[in-house]
Amino acid sequence: MYDARTVAERFLAWALNRQYQHQIQGVAFLPVRVGPCSSLFWWDDDTPLFEFPFLLSNGKPTGYVIVSGLPTLPPIFEYTLDGDAVSTTLTRYVTDHFLFRGQYIRSVRWYYWSPLEYVAAIDFYQEDEPLFVSIPELRRAQIPSTHRIRRDPNQYWDPGAVQSRWDAVGTISTPSPKGIGKTLPHLKPVSFNQNCRQTVLTFRAEDTGHYCDPKCIVGCTPVGWAMFASSRKRVDQGGK
Repeated sequence: MYDARTVAERFLAWALNRQYQHQIQGVAFLPVRVGPCSSLFWWDDDTPLFEFPFLLSNGKPTGYVIVSGLPTLPPIFEYTLDGDAVSTTLTRYVTDHFLFRGQYIRSVRWYYWSPLEYVAAIDFYQEDEPLFVSIPELRRAQIPSTHRIRRDPNQYWDPGAVQSRWDAVGTISTPSPKGIGKTLPHLKPVSFNQNCRQTVLTFRAEDTGHYCDPKCIVGCTPVGWAMFASSRKRVDQGGK
């Protein structure tokens, strides 16, 4: 178990070092320190991820990082050096949506499915069971509160690649330590027009054709987004 705040601080030091090396304009507006933990995201019901805001020299927040404290998970899940913390944006999004529908939220427990998929377990004042809502689609599913969510990290990441990222966290003095940041060594390229999630779990790399038959996603932007999303989900597939 690692100290999550220390991970966030080391990563910010690396990110700032990288920014200065590339001589990014607007350096005066880069964060200088890590603030207190602003939210928890649950990778499963037993594994929290920690969101820390980055702060400017005047104390105002700018950007955030989501980190883990377990050696079986990558140390850094996502980050940005500007903008609101993702928990702030997500909470505002679901609160406004359900308030418009006349539903009042008591609390929200955030699950981190992937960088493109968050799930909100929402407790309403008017209902006994939490409502699970995927973001951003707002697809709703009623799951009994007795249900426990379990996930195996080895199904998502190669242990060696994860270890290399943790090793990199301890080498932030080097100009560009490999294995953290936006380097994604565990992801595989994804062929275009192949992102039909309803059958993705049954598809095997050795299968002929592709798992979207007879349908596929078309259009430059949708195809590009689907390729990126599938890659982040570690979709293995056939085709060229």
